[in-house]
Amino acid sequence: MIPVFITLGSNLSPEHNLPWAVGLLDDQVGVKAASRVYRSLPLGPAGERLDQPEYLNAAVLVEVPGDVPPDLFRFRVLRAIEDSMGRIRTADRYAPRPIDLDLALYGDTVLEDEETGLYLPDPEILTRAHIALPLADLAPGYRHPVTGQTLREESPRSLRARRASNLRRCRSTCDRPFHRAASCAILPVPILTNWTERSEWNY
Repeated sequence: MIPVFITLGSNLSPEHNLPWAVGLLDDQVGVKAASRVYRSLPLGPAGERLDQPEYLNAAVLVEVPGDVPPDLFRFRVLRAIEDSMGRIRTADRYAPRPIDLDLALYGDTVLEDEETGLYLPDPEILTRAHIALPLADLAPGYRHPVTGQTLREESPRSLRARRASNLRRCRSTCDRPFHRAASCAILPVPILTNWTERSEWNY
């Protein structure tokens, strides 16, 4: 089994859709842990603020058999869940969405597939705070297979992006539904936000 890190984002009914997506992932592959929830501004290609609702972002850790290729997992699991939740992909990459599920890390796989658009590790780990910080929540000691730095060390690279997107930890109603649903109704294991409580994850 290999560790797979999936990032989640939603700006259409996100308080409902993030827990729903985690539940569907748990049904499919079993979710081992989930990050805290962050709120971020919707930004366009040049970093401009878009006229859309804010995003809620998080990340989860799952494990998959080593013989399952990442492109198959992406299309058979992640895209299938997005479709079932009403995600409609258009030419507008920055359109609002009920859910966005992306592969951030697939074990130590390094991949650049222009035909499918799958790049691993996700290049935006190095530039997007809403991706880097939830991953660092999950496994701060996990090493990026290209840079060799830990996720804890990589997250400061995204500080400039964090300021631009006004990324912040959810501490009110947007955080509680995700954690309550995940720890009590969806996930078979509790959500742990303190890494010292997850000493069994030796990545």
